[in-house]
Amino acid sequence: MAEFDAAIKADGYAVPAVDSRSEAQIEHDEAYGQGARDPSDYEIKYPRGTAPDSELAAFDAQAKQLLADINLPPAIGGRILEHAFQVAAELRAMTPEQQTFWKQSGFYQLQQAYPGNKLEEASQSIKNMLALAGKDNMIVELFKEGGLLNDPWLFKTLAIQAQHQQTWKAGRPK
Repeated sequence: MAEFDAAIKADGYAVPAVDSRSEAQIEHDEAYGQGARDPSDYEIKYPRGTAPDSELAAFDAQAKQLLADINLPPAIGGRILEHAFQVAAELRAMTPEQQTFWKQSGFYQLQQAYPGNKLEEASQSIKNMLALAGKDNMIVELFKEGGLLNDPWLFKTLAIQAQHQQTWKAGRPK
C-alpha cells in the first residue's frame, strides 16, 4: 500500500484522507456545521499599520490556527478576532481608571444577560472551547488576561458558539 501511495504522489495526485466516521456521525456533523477546519478557511482583516508584514504573517498563522482548533465557523471566526482587536485597541487607549470602569460596565451587562449561575456556566463553556487550542496559546491568554471577555458582544458570541459545540458533542452518535 505504501508503494501505491508513493506512486500516486509521484504522479502529482494526493491520496485522500480516510474518513473514519460512521454515516450517522457524518450526517450529525454536517447538520451542526461541525468538522475538521483548516486555517486557510479563515480570513482576518487587520487594521493598517498593525505590525510589520513578517510579524503579522506569523501572528495571522497562529490566529487562523486558533480559529480552526476551536472549530469556529469560518463565516464568523475572523469577525470575532477583528472585534477583539478593536476592543484591545480601545482598551490600550484608556487610562487604568477608564479600563476598570469599562470592565465593570461590561461585567454588569453580562450579569443582566446571564442571571443566576448562567454567567458562570457560559464562562466555563467558553473556557472549555478555548482550551481546544491547547496550552500556552498567546491569543487565548489575551482573551483571558486582557479583559476582552468583558465585552458583551464578544462574550455572547463566543458563548453561543461554545453552547452550539456542546450540543453537537452531546448528541453525536458513537
